[in-house]
Amino acid sequence: MKAEIALDVRDHLGEGILWDHRDQVLWWLNVPMPAKGDHKVWEMPEMITSMSVREKGGLIIASHHGINFFDPEKGQLERVLEPEKHLTGNRFNDGACDRQGRFWVGSMQNNISVDAHNLPLEESSGCLYRIDPDLSFQCMEEGIMVAERLVGSKPQVNYDTVPSVIYTHPEIAWVGESEQHLTSQEIPIKVGMFPLAASGRAMASNETEGLIKVVAHAETDRILGVHVMAAHGSELIAEAVIAMEFGASAEDLGLTMFAHPTLSEGLHEAALAVSGHAIHIANRKRR
Repeated sequence: MKAEIALDVRDHLGEGILWDHRDQVLWWLNVPMPAKGDHKVWEMPEMITSMSVREKGGLIIASHHGINFFDPEKGQLERVLEPEKHLTGNRFNDGACDRQGRFWVGSMQNNISVDAHNLPLEESSGCLYRIDPDLSFQCMEEGIMVAERLVGSKPQVNYDTVPSVIYTHPEIAWVGESEQHLTSQEIPIKVGMFPLAASGRAMASNETEGLIKVVAHAETDRILGVHVMAAHGSELIAEAVIAMEFGASAEDLGLTMFAHPTLSEGLHEAALAVSGHAIHIANRKRR
């Protein structure tokens, strides 16, 4: 067997090789120094640790302090996420995309100095992130699961009750299945919705945009999905996660007492609306 040099790149430390089959282009990283050789080079404002090809063109890149989109035509790097902005001693490390278009990337305590020397790791730090195409991400529980499995425990993560959040205004949050997906699977469902415009607390805080939707099984009444578009939606979705984790029905939520007036009672109203018993809105007739 004989190996030949196809391209003399003279990297300091070449890694993260990525083949883009659409453009027939080979990408790789040179960590941590700029490369010199017979190829095109883009120098970045901070260390790049991993990358993957985007469906819309360009790359998604994990750098020292965040997640970025890179446009090679314009040479522009756009920061889109900084999940660990508060952890100044951490950096992102290896990452890759799965078949669903989700970018998985890990973070760790920074162990590389500006002059490329290794630094001592003082303590365990970091997390495994899953970044969805809409830029929502999740981390903490999966990181705990990995850590506990490494020491011999057998924890589990229920992926049916992992919440997703988009930090717009109002915020968008959801857990479980969508009405459209369940309908396409021919699963019988019933739906209850509550508009924030009918919430006294939302009116008092002048944040009446949005709604809360509860999707339940038409026969068992078990909650299959909850969707929130509201101010503080990222906080409200936690109630739905807890309910679904314990297999609650829409009736269970409807029988639960909520403080009044609060934004959280919007979930209570949406659960009551599933069976046509909402209090603060007119109930739709069931077909």
